[in-house]
Amino acid sequence: MRVLNNYIPLDSLFLTLNSLITVLIGVYILSCIFFGKLERHPFYYLWSAGFILYGFEILTRTFFISNIVIGVLIFGAQFSFVFGMWFIGRRKKLLISYVSFLLITSSVLIMFFVLGHVQVDMGKIFASIVLYGGLAVLSFHYRVVFGKIADKFIFGWLLLSVTNFLLPTEWFVTNVFAILSKIILLTGVVDQKFAILTQKIEDEISLRHTPPSYTEYSNGGVKLVDFSGNITQSYKITWIKQKIRESISKNFHVYLFVFQDVVPYEELQKIRWISPSNVKIFLFSSSAKLIRTEFTVLPMDITIIGTTISELTKKVPSLPNPSIILMDLSLLIHVFGAYPIFNLLLGKIGSLRDSRIQLFAFIDKQTHQDKSIVALFESIADEIIKA
Repeated sequence: MRVLNNYIPLDSLFLTLNSLITVLIGVYILSCIFFGKLERHPFYYLWSAGFILYGFEILTRTFFISNIVIGVLIFGAQFSFVFGMWFIGRRKKLLISYVSFLLITSSVLIMFFVLGHVQVDMGKIFASIVLYGGLAVLSFHYRVVFGKIADKFIFGWLLLSVTNFLLPTEWFVTNVFAILSKIILLTGVVDQKFAILTQKIEDEISLRHTPPSYTEYSNGGVKLVDFSGNITQSYKITWIKQKIRESISKNFHVYLFVFQDVVPYEELQKIRWISPSNVKIFLFSSSAKLIRTEFTVLPMDITIIGTTISELTKKVPSLPNPSIILMDLSLLIHVFGAYPIFNLLLGKIGSLRDSRIQLFAFIDKQTHQDKSIVALFESIADEIIKA
């Protein structure tokens, strides 16, 4: 048990502030989930719970609760963090080994606390090595998998680990560093949105059946579908439906990319149900609130669009003549600019051809006052189709 006289008021103040900020970080993640800013994903729920438990563990130090309660809260937080990483991790065996080790060591440590055979300071050092150090090492494989997107996540956790391992718990400077590291860690946790969306894309396009033994393949590449001439939206939808019917008659697969809710949900539903097993719909939207079971909703973000195309080129080449339909390219150009979209497609042409995926991109020349933009995209097209 700690004694009140051992505390300097400044140290106690920052310890309490550290506790409140830690709990608020967990509540903030929950609020982001509730308001649709983050995916409803186990990773976020578990890390939110981890921060809240961790914050209450710090608060127990302020009110001098028994060490066994502190131990249970910190281990509960740690398990939340570990199992959260489980849901975005790709090395399940490594996580299983660490969880097993954590279960054994935490049980032994709590037992020794109960029996009074371990002093608080010794327990703190041991817990810091097992809890913070173990998870810090575990997090490094995310740097390999996701690249720079994991940097803030790793740095925040390393700073938190070093702070807990090297600095006295009650010192106000320790809590200042802890608060800073948790804010960095929060930005890293939110950045895992990219990893979660990548996993979501993979789950959507993963094969749930045996690929058909079909040998007729055509070359992949980019095909521009010219809808110039005041073609209506209903005409474009009719063209898509016809294309899908032609494809599924040969057991081909079609992946439809729709941007910014330009197609009514009812029409998307009709397209999807032409052949649910052969048609996948990705809706990229900055405003869609509801996640529909018939198709996948993703942020209207150029990086996510490019990632989805990349995942398709990696996952579906075993299928005969898979097609991607962008509805539509002109909208993307107006939203993101001509050259970012041009560079995106240019960077995907090689993988599209290697995987024999045909990408159909709708373009309406009349919406582009600068005719050099149209010429730019025609220069990389394998074919221009007059709709």
